Amino acid sequence: MKVNFKLIGQKQIEKRLRQISETSTDNLQGALTVAAFKVEADAKVIITEKKAVDTGRLRASINSKVLTGLAIVGVPISVGYGKFIEYGTSRMSARPFLYPAFQKNLRFIKNILKKAVQKAIK
Repeated sequence: MKVNFKLIGQKQIEKRLRQISETSTDNLQGALTVAAFKVEADAKVIITEKKAVDTGRLRASINSKVLTGLAIVGVPISVGYGKFIEYGTSRMSARPFLYPAFQKNLRFIKNILKKAVQKAIK
């Protein structure tokens, strides 16, 4: 069995799909930036509340970075003791600050990304 069809408006459809792709990328980048900054801010609050601040170097080093399609919130390797605060050691209990900040904002992150996608496809 052979089926033939004619697609009317193919150029307009292709143009709209390109627009959606570009818009969704921009919207997602913006949403990821907002989400990353929120997690970063909460991590700084949590580390202060857990009294894991001495000089303030670790708190000041917590930063977020947004690349294409990827948001990173972390502590640079130059502040190597951050992992000991987050996970603890055999002599010191953990005082996690990054993971709790992420968990606290998980619903917010899902919602902001969902809205960004919905906005792009309208």
